[in-house]
This record gives sequence, C-alpha cells and structure tokens, in this order.
Amino acid sequence: MENKIIKALLRKGVRIPNPDSVYISNNVNPDRISGENVTIYGGCRITGEKSLIMKDSQIGYEAPVTLENTLLGENTKLNGGFFKGAVFAGDNLFGSGAHVREGTIFEEEANAAHTVGLKQTILFPFVTLGSLINFAIVLCQVEAAVKIILKSGHPLSILIIHRIRTKLHHP
Repeated sequence: MENKIIKALLRKGVRIPNPDSVYISNNVNPDRISGENVTIYGGCRITGEKSLIMKDSQIGYEAPVTLENTLLGENTKLNGGFFKGAVFAGDNLFGSGAHVREGTIFEEEANAAHTVGLKQTILFPFVTLGSLINFAIVLCQVEAAVKIILKSGHPLSILIIHRIRTKLHHP
C-alpha cells in the first residue's frame, strides 16, 4: 500500500531508512514534521493530527516508537517505546522501552534512561530519570505506605507522612 504522507516526507528531506516498515496515519499533517535532519527508523508508527516533530530529531534508533499526538521539540531523540499525548520541549533524550502517557511534559534538556513509564509527570529542565522507573506505581506505593503508617498509631506518624509528602511534593 502506498503512503502519500511518507512520500511527501521523503521529498522534503526526512530520512526514513526503511519506509515500507513505517506507518504514518492519514490524519498526520506532514507540514508538522520538519525536513531538517529528522530520522524515522524502521517499525515506527505516527498517528494523531496533533503530532509534531521538529528539526534535528530522531525516533526509533534502538527499537520501534509509537507516537500518538505527541509533540517533539528540536533535537529530541526517542530511542524506543510508546508515547501518547506527551510534550518534549527540546534537547530531550529518552531510552528504549518507554511507556509515556498523557499529561507528561519534558522541559528543555530533561531526559530518561531505558524502561521508564510515566503519566501526568512534569520534568523540569536538566532533570534525568534513571532506568526501570514507573511513577504511577511509585505514587501508589507511597499512598499505601501512608495508610500503613497512619494505622500504626505511632506518635510520630503525622510527622513521617508530612516528610514523605514534602519530599515528593505531593499534597
């Protein structure tokens, strides 16, 4: 099957080493994908009319990437994984094995290593997340710990909970 969007991207200079293995849905606007030093590697899928890829970016270098209504600022590199409704402000690097969902914002030069899962997370500039992180699970575990501490009746339980929540900036 011929994909007119892929052909248009190739004409404007987007590098797609194996175009037959890339899927770009018809609702993706090719004008929202820069032709300046952008590479889309094999096995990648791009969907959603809000999808944006700015210059000097690459997706899928280590493993296929699925982008759905995700915004990539300049010089963003997503090495592999699933990204839906996320924003990368620019100069971002994300390792393979990602699972990034709606409401996630990476400000300039914020990065993540491999196998990181995020939703409704904001990373400020210059922050780097290590490997094997799932913030949805971490927050659930913290809330479970808070309940256990409260049930313990320990005289310092309120102070302990306050310190945990303050460290996480969690109300």
